Amino acid sequence: KCSAVQPTQEDADLCTQFKNAYASRQQEVEQQISELQQQIENIGNDIDEIAALAREQYALVQELDAQIALKEESIASFDATIAALNAQIDEKRLEIEQYDRISRERMVSEQASVGTNMYVDLIMGADDLSDMLRRLEGLNRITQDDEDQMKQLQKLRDELQLQLSEQDRLREQQEEQKAEIEEQRAAADEVRQQREQLL
Repeated sequence: KCSAVQPTQEDADLCTQFKNAYASRQQEVEQQISELQQQIENIGNDIDEIAALAREQYALVQELDAQIALKEESIASFDATIAALNAQIDEKRLEIEQYDRISRERMVSEQASVGTNMYVDLIMGADDLSDMLRRLEGLNRITQDDEDQMKQLQKLRDELQLQLSEQDRLREQQEEQKAEIEEQRAAADEVRQQREQLL
């Protein structure tokens, strides 16, 4: 789930919490490796203890290999998600640019055709009270439409900002997972060497 784009900041925070919990598990594995090395040094020649320790090391190597495989799958998922997000971000930027351009062109067009006293002339040029009210209602609708367009533009910008922050979070997590894979590979190699020593 955390290798995908999160719809809200709360979901992104949950992914960060999961990442921290996973990091603490990695510290436990490193502690376990250290303890195994200490046990090797303390065992001496007790064959039964050596065999039990070798089985424990084998199980730990299997766990590390499984974690590495999962992280590699997760990194591939990050790649696909980031590529899709890049396409969405490009589309959103284009949509914002077009929306902004159209709004600006309309405003410039209105300013060119509207004099400073246009509203007063429009209202005062009414034939009667009902015509004046109708014109005022029309002006209100135009103003409301402008406000709606500005709100829509702000919504698009907010969505773009969330996508950009998600892109940064995903890239950061991807890099962290790559570093964790290297650490886990080194840990697995160390346990394999310990096991070879015992065998």
